[in-house]
Amino acid sequence: TGPFVPLSCAALTRENLEKFLNEELPQHTKNYRFVSKLATGRFHLTYRAVHKSSGEAVAIKILSRDHTRDTRFSSRFLSRHRLALPLEHPCLEKVREVGSNRKRPYVVLDYQELPSLEKHLKKQPVLPEGEVLVILEAALDLMCYLESRHLRYRYPIPENIHWDGARTVKMDPYPLAGEKLDEFYPPSFPEAHYWAPERTSGASDDLRHDLYVLGVTAYRLLFGAFPFPGPGEDAVRQAHQAGRPSFTPLAGPPLGAHALRFLRSSLSLKPEQRFPTPRAALSFVGAWKKALGKRNPGNKSLERKPREKARAPQENLVKTP
Repeated sequence: TGPFVPLSCAALTRENLEKFLNEELPQHTKNYRFVSKLATGRFHLTYRAVHKSSGEAVAIKILSRDHTRDTRFSSRFLSRHRLALPLEHPCLEKVREVGSNRKRPYVVLDYQELPSLEKHLKKQPVLPEGEVLVILEAALDLMCYLESRHLRYRYPIPENIHWDGARTVKMDPYPLAGEKLDEFYPPSFPEAHYWAPERTSGASDDLRHDLYVLGVTAYRLLFGAFPFPGPGEDAVRQAHQAGRPSFTPLAGPPLGAHALRFLRSSLSLKPEQRFPTPRAALSFVGAWKKALGKRNPGNKSLERKPREKARAPQENLVKTP
């Protein structure tokens, strides 16, 4: 066994990752035992590990080598996850530790066996209204919680939303932003289909930008397509600026009036014509849910899920580069 040599994420084998976790990271991470690879993300790989003493499972994200070379992106990766350290919300993935080793940022989170909504859509491109409401209600409840703490959730897109196909929704902490907006993402993130007109034009934005992005997600869940299609990025941006999506389903029954009103408000070209706050959008979703319940009595997806109790405050460990 020689000195540990940092590897690209693509080359991390079981043995090499074991070394990464147990030899090179700060002392407290040596308590974890690598189990398996969970996912390959846009910016990082995610692995499952187990605490050697308690047996408790965690997920460990390690930033990819390509993005680690970009010091600006690497810094934002750490700072956004640090925003989540003190937060406790049932719809936000719990961040336990944030740190960096040899300029390789990593994050330790609670382990969740939930596929991304993006994976669900590959198997089932269109979801029933009741299931869409479950996801919207969870996302908006989290956005309300964050607003009360002067934070925002910039990109509630399927890639960042994890769902069990029933009642449990968890959202990735990476898109968190503070009052002083940190708008640095790789040019390809998120794809242009989710770009609000404000971002396209370079204008400043507020919470209504985030609600617009959620509106695009809702449209995709309900219609199985993007509201502003185009053959390329420039065409998609122009379609966003035109602001004329179709609200006619390609198949299945037409949507109810509340669904259409939610989409029209969320996807308005002008921010002042959208829901002003997540609280206003959540209130409307509640009315939509009641209306759908009257139309479809006995729909189990509309039953209220008991809210999880927040865990007792714990001391968070923050390891800086």
